[in-house]
Amino acid sequence: MAYSILIVDDEAVIREGLKQVVSWQALGYSIAAAVASGEDALRFLEKAAVDVVLADIRMPRVSGIELARLIKLNYPETRVVILSGYDNFSYAQNAIRYGVYHYLLKPCAEEEIVDVFTHLRDELDKIRTRKASLQKMQKIIVQEELSHLIAGKMQLQDAREFLSWKQQNKQCAVAMLLLQLLPTEQLFKAAVNTDIESTSFPRYEMFEPYLDLEDLVVLKLHNQRYLCIFTCEKAVAEEKIAALFQSLKAHTSQEFPVALMGLGCTVDNLDGWPDDQLSLWLSQADALFWNASIGEVGTLAYHHVRSDAQYITLPDPVQLAKEMCIHKKQGSIQEKEQLFETLEKKHFNSAMAYLTEYMSALKASVLACGASFDSISQYFDSVLPLFEYCLTARRTQYLAIMLGLLSCQKIENHKSTCYSKSIRDALQRIDQGFQNVISLDELARELGLTATYLSKLFKREVGVNFKEYLLEKQIHEAKRLLRSTNAKIYEVAAAVGFNDQHYFSDVFKRCTSLTPLEYRKVGHDE
Repeated sequence: MAYSILIVDDEAVIREGLKQVVSWQALGYSIAAAVASGEDALRFLEKAAVDVVLADIRMPRVSGIELARLIKLNYPETRVVILSGYDNFSYAQNAIRYGVYHYLLKPCAEEEIVDVFTHLRDELDKIRTRKASLQKMQKIIVQEELSHLIAGKMQLQDAREFLSWKQQNKQCAVAMLLLQLLPTEQLFKAAVNTDIESTSFPRYEMFEPYLDLEDLVVLKLHNQRYLCIFTCEKAVAEEKIAALFQSLKAHTSQEFPVALMGLGCTVDNLDGWPDDQLSLWLSQADALFWNASIGEVGTLAYHHVRSDAQYITLPDPVQLAKEMCIHKKQGSIQEKEQLFETLEKKHFNSAMAYLTEYMSALKASVLACGASFDSISQYFDSVLPLFEYCLTARRTQYLAIMLGLLSCQKIENHKSTCYSKSIRDALQRIDQGFQNVISLDELARELGLTATYLSKLFKREVGVNFKEYLLEKQIHEAKRLLRSTNAKIYEVAAAVGFNDQHYFSDVFKRCTSLTPLEYRKVGHDE
């Protein structure tokens, strides 16, 4: 990047001559402006910083020496070169006092100007390199201290570089962007179906080349996320967030099979930024990512964070496990997604907490049916680490359904290979005729068994007793009819083997916590 020069001389011909006499661009400079007086130079410097001022020493009102004094006082990083037709010791002495880089005597040859500004450029290069190194070091320390503050490993008064950085930028607005890199939906589903290896998943280092920006502090969080903090003017804070997100989104979509989610927030000024609120803001990220659309930036009002929010609402895991497993139901994933809408909902602190409880319920259901759960546990243990940092509502639902289907298949395999012929015949008879009133005694007579023996055999092999199995079968069919038909309640009751509508309603509410009418409304509205 070229260094900027401000030329100051009260004679127009000299100003133009200085602009033309040297190939400034070849030397690594650009002319920012050429002005006619010291006052004009000071007005220019109030609006724009320059690296070098090349000024005549004799000018009315504000001389070159006075200009050098004021520049040293107000713009200490700007270098001054004096051009003078007077070989006067007092001038040179004052020039040295005010930090003038060089004192050129008129007339001066082009070679002398080139030599002076070549050496000055080399010095500015060293200063710029040293400054960049110090800024990079400060940024690294600020990032480290801020990470410790967020994690609660450091007290604010001990974070010296962070406090210094905050003081330096106290009048700036803050624009924050929390980034989450995700496998695409196609990649996610392929991995859940074990069609790809985990090595195909995105690596978070892909972010880093695009986050090396001068006004950006970046924290790599423990949960595979990046927190990007801009210090900028308030007017452009939201633009900063959007531009960075779109840039990263474009790069990732072109180079990697990944998607992106982001959560943005702005604060009016860094001076008023309450540091303890940042941790609360980050704690809301899971909640906001949970229902976010992949490829979009969500927003959260920084001053409205809550530390007690319960945010993940999912169907009761025990009910879901029973619905998925006890009756070994068949059907597509799309049909089973209806379970997420119709079952009773519960709050969970995280998707991981939900899946852990769901797995426990699945295991109990599978073991109750006499099947082995080992391979399902192994599948869960190998797949979950790939997704624990990017589980959205839709993905958690998909993973839960896949686990349920695997469990159903385990139970079906166990049924066909391990159930006795008597139990296989009993289950087939129930599946075909549960809509009609059927009793254990009638079923035992049809199978040529005593009711007592069939009851013990049923409990031992199926894992639940006859009445429980029959009732769950009836309630499940009733739910399907309530969701998919407009049949009246008494018609639904009769269709699943209940002669008394009121008794059916009481049993249905005991099993689901909802009346049939309430369940139908929930099933249609959610």
